Amino acid sequence: MQRLFSIPVILGAIGIIGAFASMSAVTDPVWRVAAIVVSFSLLSLAVALRVGSCCNLGSAWRILTVCKRLGIRRIYGHGELTPKMSGRIEDARQIRMMAITGFGWIHTNETHIRNALVHSAAKIRILIAEPESDFMKNQKSAESDTRLGHGPNETSAVLDLLREDVRAAQKEVGANQTIGTVSVAYYRTDLRSSIIICDDSWGWLTINLPPSRARHMPSLELVTASGGLLADCITHFERIWTLSANTIQKIQ
Repeated sequence: MQRLFSIPVILGAIGIIGAFASMSAVTDPVWRVAAIVVSFSLLSLAVALRVGSCCNLGSAWRILTVCKRLGIRRIYGHGELTPKMSGRIEDARQIRMMAITGFGWIHTNETHIRNALVHSAAKIRILIAEPESDFMKNQKSAESDTRLGHGPNETSAVLDLLREDVRAAQKEVGANQTIGTVSVAYYRTDLRSSIIICDDSWGWLTINLPPSRARHMPSLELVTASGGLLADCITHFERIWTLSANTIQKIQ
């Protein structure tokens, strides 16, 4: 009964009744148009109020405001990818990537990595977990059975893929031409999120929650914003890269 006499229902009823009454009872064209405009305005207001009460527009607005302040352009569901990523990779002069092994991302984006090396002379830095570290051992036991025993194998496969990419890129331009560079470092610290950063203007942040693998988790597309998450991701990457400086190797 309370819903029956709610403000949106009452306004909607007045709008509908007014619209029909104005079209049938009001003969003066000017007043008829005015009455129809008022009626449909009431009806539109009723719909807006009803939608607002159902969707909680206030909360939605607050979420959008926070996302804008943090530089979150879009939130992607479990395992979703943006088609923009390939273009971002190929156009970037600097690419930073941090993951457990990064095998899935590197394997999927081999062509784009090669194009970045050739056409953008990209400086690519990749942080992956030390295969024999306590972190990796704990991660393997915490994640699903699909990862058990795959740490060292995946790391070796990643290095092989990157060597192929560098050699293919060099072959494409010729031995006397310069291409970008690929460097890999190993971290031993805990990883909470996977990070991909193109230049200092675009990022991809994936939440890691074992036993699910990162490729099956939600992600945030990040852009530059004052005090935003992208700046935090860059700072985090650079800090871990510095701590892992003694493990850096250039891929050739």
